[in-house]
Amino acid sequence: MLGLGFSALAQDSNQRLKFTVVALSKESDIRQSFENELVKNLKANQYNAVASHLLIADLPDFSKPDVYKRLREKGIQGVLLLMPIDVGEQASIKSAQQRVWSTTYDSIEAFVNGYRGGNFNTQAVVQVSGFLITDNKSSNFWQGVIWLDDTVKTRQEGIEKLSGLVLSNLNASRAYLRKLLGLEPLN
Repeated sequence: MLGLGFSALAQDSNQRLKFTVVALSKESDIRQSFENELVKNLKANQYNAVASHLLIADLPDFSKPDVYKRLREKGIQGVLLLMPIDVGEQASIKSAQQRVWSTTYDSIEAFVNGYRGGNFNTQAVVQVSGFLITDNKSSNFWQGVIWLDDTVKTRQEGIEKLSGLVLSNLNASRAYLRKLLGLEPLN
């Protein structure tokens, strides 16, 4: 267990961590579309998730000192951050690897402050990181890089496919993450 006060969750094998999904995009319509699509898919797979734009409208607010307290007051226990690293026809694992360092994104503030922009027009490489939060700090418990190597015709198709890839990766890690968090396996 990560020592963030989640031991009470272990009492119920069907307890789910309540988290918010944050898609870092300078374009609010892309942020909202991606968050809404991923949250829809997560809920359909028995996750307790909410789009961050419904909780905190402006991305820069995520770098403010009181962000953890504000989220906890809304019942949020974790944050799943998605940051485009490379997008468009030039997107590749190799180009993304040159832009990501393991210690660069070890807090919510680092993700927001280090954000470089981008969109989901065609192909994309996205860094995903999960954080547990208390009123005054965060602890990273899951991260990876997910890439969309299918050619897509529309932004919405790219969002849908990328959302499915994030869900697939999260589902593959679900049993391990529940154990790590001190939660019983799901019934």
